[in-house]
Amino acid sequence: MNDKPTFALIESIFRRESRSLLQYIRDSFPWTPRGEQDVLAQVHQMADEQRAEAATLAQFLARKRHTVPYSGSYPTSFTTINYAALDYVLPRLVADEQRGVAQLEKDLAGVNLEEAQRLLTALLEMKRQHLKRLGELAAAHPLTAVR
Repeated sequence: MNDKPTFALIESIFRRESRSLLQYIRDSFPWTPRGEQDVLAQVHQMADEQRAEAATLAQFLARKRHTVPYSGSYPTSFTTINYAALDYVLPRLVADEQRGVAQLEKDLAGVNLEEAQRLLTALLEMKRQHLKRLGELAAAHPLTAVR
């Protein structure tokens, strides 16, 4: 079965997940104070999990003989947080993940292929878990005032 709207939607989701703020932070270098490296490691682990889920979407497209799209570049708005402190980045990651969860919930309603629904449901569950973990990290590491 060839469901072009579903494939187009999965392409869009693949690009969004491949170039999310979480992925950008994985590839950048947020300033992290001594003793907080474990927090950064947790953020990197979530980014790695997200990258693996995006790869699963790409594999699905390839198996269906559909072209895997170019992921594109990161949004230029992300460059304003280069080398920012991790406590500054965490609330932004929470907000970005909230948007991502809401968009994926909306997207899921437009998917007709059962296999694609299963993949996207798994992605949504992972994103909800990440949102919870990021929220906990942000609450435990509030933004400190600069004097």
